[in-house]
Amino acid sequence: MTKLGIFIVIAEEYANGAWVAANIQADDCAIFTSYRADSLKYEKYLEMLALKKVPTVLISSRDASVLTDKTTYWLTTVDLETMDSLKIGTFSSQIAIEYIFNLLYSMIYMSNYNENNKQVAAKYATIAEGALDD
Repeated sequence: MTKLGIFIVIAEEYANGAWVAANIQADDCAIFTSYRADSLKYEKYLEMLALKKVPTVLISSRDASVLTDKTTYWLTTVDLETMDSLKIGTFSSQIAIEYIFNLLYSMIYMSNYNENNKQVAAKYATIAEGALDD
């Protein structure tokens, strides 16, 4: 996404979720991933973002969730934890979420393919020339 000029902030990386949520603006988009989609903390973040009219996306494996009412878009992944013989929920959830992120990237790239190609090529040329070297 960085190649397209879209910068991703992983809110939970440094336990800064509240600060990230407080700084997100209406022209941003907040994506939440949650296996169970039952986080009280995420519920509060979504309420705060809704007040600021920030578009939100929830990626979750649960069909019924308190968070779905509070998010703009909801993408559901598989839920294999309900089947005793298939206790691979963590693995399948990670693969499903990774697939969805790759799909979202390709859709964003393709939405303006020619312009994105020109932009990426121009930036690559700048980098390849060594203009950004230390």
